[in-house]
Amino acid sequence: MHDDSRTATFSSSQAYRLMAKDKKGTGFGKVALKYIKQTRQEIKLGRSIKNEVDAKQTSWGTFLEKHVFRKKLDSSYQYAADKGRLFHPDIKHYSGIPDFLKDYDTVADCKCPFNPEKFCDKMEALEDYGDFKKHFPEDFWQLISNLVLLRANGLDINFIEAINYVPYESDLADIRLSADGDRSMRWLEYTTDAGLPWVPNDGHYKDLNIHRFRVMERDVEEWTEYGIKLAVDKLLGINQPEIATKKVISEKSATYKDPGPIAKCSLKDLQL
Repeated sequence: MHDDSRTATFSSSQAYRLMAKDKKGTGFGKVALKYIKQTRQEIKLGRSIKNEVDAKQTSWGTFLEKHVFRKKLDSSYQYAADKGRLFHPDIKHYSGIPDFLKDYDTVADCKCPFNPEKFCDKMEALEDYGDFKKHFPEDFWQLISNLVLLRANGLDINFIEAINYVPYESDLADIRLSADGDRSMRWLEYTTDAGLPWVPNDGHYKDLNIHRFRVMERDVEEWTEYGIKLAVDKLLGINQPEIATKKVISEKSATYKDPGPIAKCSLKDLQL
C-alpha cells in the first residue's frame, strides 16, 4: 500500500535517484530530474502521483522485516520503522524511515531479496564499502540519507549496517504460519516453496547477513550538499550556482573503529 506520509517529500528510499548525475557529472541526470518533477507534481496534487498496489516482493520484504527483528536480531537493536516518518528539521521536503537503530551509533536497513541472484550479487558487493556504493546505490544512499536525518535529529550516528535476510528452507513453515491472516500475504497460500527465496540450512550462505561499515564523511557531505540540498533548491525554484561534483575515489572496506563513549538518546526523544 502507498505510504501517504512521504508524499511531496524526497524520501531516503529514493535517495539514489537524486545521486544520478548527467553525462558531464556536474548536474542532475534524467533519473534525478524526473524524481524532482514528480515531487513537485505531488505538492500540487496533494497526493501521490502513483497508484500503488502490493506486490509479492514488497509485502514479502515488509513482513520479513518484522520477522527479522522479532526472531533474528539481538537486544542491541531497536525497531524504528514503526515510529513513523522522520523529517529533517531544517531541510524542507526531506524525510525517511530508518528500519533499525543499534547501540545508539548505528542505523541499519533490512532487505529481504526475493531474487536469489540479486542476493548473491549483494553478498559479493558487500565485502567492500566502495563496491557496495557502486553496485547497490539504492541501498547505500538510503542508509546515508537516514544517517543524515538521524544526526539532524540529535543522534550521533557513525556506522551503517546493511542487513540482508533470506530464510533457511526449514524456516518457511514457521513464516507461513506467522503470515496466516495477514491480508498482504494471502498470495503465500498459493505459492509453493519453490516459488519463494530461501537458502539451504547447510549451504554456503547464512540466512541473516549483517555488514557493518563506518561511514565515509565525504559521502555524507556529497549527499547533503550535492544531493538533497540542491534537489530541494531546484524543487522550490531557487537559483543554483554551477557546482562541479567532486570525484569520488575508490574506497576499500572501512574497518571498525570504536567511536568511544557517546551520549545515549532514546527513540522516544526523537520526533519519529
